[in-house]
Amino acid sequence: FVFFFLMIRRPPRSTHCISSAASDVYKRQVTLIKGYANIINFEIRGKQLRLVLISRKSNKMPGMWPVSGLNSEGYAANTVETEQLLLYENNVYSFVQIRGSVPVYWEKSGPDIKFTANKEESFAGFAKCFDRLVNCYKRVVIFNLLGKDKEEEKLAQAFEENESKYEKKDKNTIKYCRHNIDTEARKVH
Repeated sequence: FVFFFLMIRRPPRSTHCISSAASDVYKRQVTLIKGYANIINFEIRGKQLRLVLISRKSNKMPGMWPVSGLNSEGYAANTVETEQLLLYENNVYSFVQIRGSVPVYWEKSGPDIKFTANKEESFAGFAKCFDRLVNCYKRVVIFNLLGKDKEEEKLAQAFEENESKYEKKDKNTIKYCRHNIDTEARKVH
């Protein structure tokens, strides 16, 4: 089922760091979470298992096409985090995957991709995005699912340049795998 979860945030108390004016702003702040959740119970060889699937769309840079790229805080557009939990006896196994727009500054104008920042600015945004991911998940495996058309190749090249530069910073936290989705799709058909 699809869910919308509405959370009204409790206002902070006024302190020497937070004025009562800030408390007034918090009183009006509302967070909305859009996502999907499902629980499936099944049995394999007499053992009861439960599979839980939870997807959450980020509210940091939501939108639908043509929203793309990064915002100034390094959040990629249209990011969705999906967690799969397998519950077996007293064990819980978790697998998290995140998908989103290519984390560089770009936009789509008709069929063409246009980069909206220079390479240094784009890397700074990319680094903010991946610093956040590594901080949260510790190790990140990246699958590039872009196709081979001319415009997607531009995005893939920009992504790979930034990823290579980022990987030099810390080799043990990310692993990059280029995966040609077009070739794989042809195998299925």
